[in-house]
Amino acid sequence: MKKILYPIISLIAALSLYSCTDWLELESLTKVSESTLTSSEGGIMQLVAKMYNITPMEDFRYRPNSGYHRYDWDGGAGDMQMVDMYTQYSCRSDGFGINFTTNHWSTYYENIRQVNLFLETIAKAEGDGVISADAAKRYSAEGYFTRAYIYLSLARRYGGVPIIDRVQDGDYIPGGDGSELIIDRSTEKATWEFILSDCDKAAAGLPESVGDYRATKWAALALKARAALYAASIAKYSGKYTMTGEAVTKNLVSMSTSDANAFYQECISACEQIINNSGKKLAGGKQTDPAKAAELYQNIFMHPESAGDEVIFSRAYLDGTVLWGQGHCMDIYFSPAQKNPGFHKYARWSVTSELVDLYEDYTDDGTGKSAPIKTRTDGNETAVFHNVNANENVATTDFIKYDNVTDPFKDKDARLRASVIIPGSTYAGQLITIQGGMFKTDGNPYIYQKTSETVGDVTYYSYGGESKAIDYSGFDGAGGDSDNCSITTTGFSIRKFLSEGNMPAGIQASSTTTWIDMRLAEVYLNYAEAVVESGSGDKTKAAQYLNDIRHRAAHKDNIPLTLENVLKERKVELFGEGQLYWDNFRRRDMHELWSSSSRHGIMPLLDLRSGSPKYVFVRINQKNDETSPRTFDQTSYYLSIPGRNVNKLVDNPGY
Repeated sequence: MKKILYPIISLIAALSLYSCTDWLELESLTKVSESTLTSSEGGIMQLVAKMYNITPMEDFRYRPNSGYHRYDWDGGAGDMQMVDMYTQYSCRSDGFGINFTTNHWSTYYENIRQVNLFLETIAKAEGDGVISADAAKRYSAEGYFTRAYIYLSLARRYGGVPIIDRVQDGDYIPGGDGSELIIDRSTEKATWEFILSDCDKAAAGLPESVGDYRATKWAALALKARAALYAASIAKYSGKYTMTGEAVTKNLVSMSTSDANAFYQECISACEQIINNSGKKLAGGKQTDPAKAAELYQNIFMHPESAGDEVIFSRAYLDGTVLWGQGHCMDIYFSPAQKNPGFHKYARWSVTSELVDLYEDYTDDGTGKSAPIKTRTDGNETAVFHNVNANENVATTDFIKYDNVTDPFKDKDARLRASVIIPGSTYAGQLITIQGGMFKTDGNPYIYQKTSETVGDVTYYSYGGESKAIDYSGFDGAGGDSDNCSITTTGFSIRKFLSEGNMPAGIQASSTTTWIDMRLAEVYLNYAEAVVESGSGDKTKAAQYLNDIRHRAAHKDNIPLTLENVLKERKVELFGEGQLYWDNFRRRDMHELWSSSSRHGIMPLLDLRSGSPKYVFVRINQKNDETSPRTFDQTSYYLSIPGRNVNKLVDNPGY
C-alpha cells in the first residue's frame, strides 16, 4: 500500500520557495499524511509545490558535481560551481575540470516515482470531488512538465533509459525478487519521443499566463523545443566519434542521422507556437545606444521581474538568512574581489578570452564576424605565452601600447560589459583593477610577482594596487589552491546575474535574484538553429529573429542566417545561463575542444619602459590549465548506468 508522507522540513523546502505568492500558504504541520493531502485543495497544492521543487533545474543552487538545491557552503569546493564553468568560456578561478560525472540516477528515478504518485493522486482527488476537472487538468499538466524535465536530464546523461510512466506498486509480488519491477532501457530515440510527448501533454493542460512562478503552456513548449533540438543534434552529430558495444547495437545510445529532421521539425513547430501566439517579446526591443543596451541587458538578469515580456519560466528565491534552506550564493561566491560581500571565498568565476574574443564590435559590416581583442602589432592573436612569468619572449614582443586599460574593449558588443567585468570596469561604484604584472623602467617584466616602482612622485604596483581585495581583483594567487584563488585568473570576471547596487550580506544563501530558466531569446536561437540545420521552416523569419537579438544590443546591420552566425550568437547571448555546456555535448564537440587543451586569459601589464605609463595585453593560459591541460574522454558523452547488479540494465559504451 502506498503512502504519501512528507516530513515537515522537506515540505517547507518545497513550498517556501514559492511562498511569496498566494497560491502556497503552508499550514502548521509535523507530518503530512495521504488523507490530509488529498482531502482538500490546499493539501493538493502542497503536492503541486513538491513538483516544482523536484524539477531538476540547473540554477544558482545546482552544483554539477554535488547535486541540486545546494544552498550553502559545507567546506567543499564543489559548492562554488556553475554549469558554464565546464565550458571553454569560463572556469572556476582555481581551474577545475571540463566535465561533470556525478551520478544523479537514483535521485531522478525517486522523483519520477513522486510525479507518478502525484498524477494518481490528482486523478483520485478529481474523482472524489475534492478538485474540479479544470484544476485537475492543470495540476496533471504540471506533473507532466516536471516529468519531462526529469527525463530530459536523464537522456542528456544516459541516452535511452527505462521509461516508467505509472506507479509500480501493484506489480510487486510479495516474497519475490523484485524482477517484475525492472523495466528495460528504451532506445534513445524512444526516450526523446517520450519527453516530447510529456511536453505536449503539459502544454495541453497548462494556462497561457500566470502571475507566479508556475509553468505555462509556453514553458512546456519551450522545454519541448530545447529537448527536440538536443535530440536532433544527437541524431545528426553522433557520427563524429565511434562507439561500440551492446548499447549501440540495441540503439540505447545514439540515433540514425535520418532521425534528425523529424526532431528539428518538432523544435521548429514548438518555437513557432510560442513566437506566434504567446505575446512574448524581447525585453527592451531594438536599441541604438550601446551604453543603454548594456544597461538594459544587465538588468534583465539583475532584475528579471522587469523582463517579464521575455521570460517564459523562472525560479524565485527567498532570503536564506531568514528562511533556512532558501536563497542562493551567487553574490558571495562570485562578486569581484574588491566588492566582495564579506564571505571568505569570492571572485570564483573567471571568464576566458575565448568568450571575450567572440563578441563583435560595432563595425556592423553585415558579416557578424567576431572582433578579437588586439594585443600585438603583428596581428598574431593566436599566440599564447606559456609559462608567461618566465618567458623571455614577453620582453621582446611588440605589443600594442594602450593609454588606458579599457581601450581594447571600448567598441565591443554591449553584452560584453553587461555580462563580464573587464579590466577597468566600474562595479557597484568601485573601479575594478585587474593587472598581472608590470614592465619596470629597467625593461624587465615582473609577472605574477608583487612588486612596485616609483617614477617621479607616483608609485606603480605590479597588480595595480597595494592590497589584494582592497585595491585590486586579479591574478595574485593564480595557480594556487582553492583557498588562494579569490581573484580572476583570466583577466575577466562574471557580471551577469550579480546584484550590483543591491549587494546582500556576506552570509550564505543571502542572494534572492531570480533564475531565468527559459526566455524568448533562447527560443529565437533554437528556431534559427533548427531552420539552418534542417532546411525546414521559414529562413526569412529565422534571420529576422537572429538579427532582432543583435539589434537589442545596438547593432545596426543585418547578418546572414548561417550556422556559424547562429552558434556564435548563442554563445554571446546565452553565456552563463547553463546552455553552452549542453550545446557542446549535443553537437558532440567536447572531444574536439578538449584534447590536452587549456582555457585562456588576457593579462594587462603596466608598461613603464618609456617612462610614461602605458598598458599592454598578453595572452596567457589559465594558470591551472597550463599545469594540468584538459582532455575529454569520449566515453563521457554517456555516463555509466548504476546498480546493474540489481537492475540488469545494459551499460553504456566504455564501462
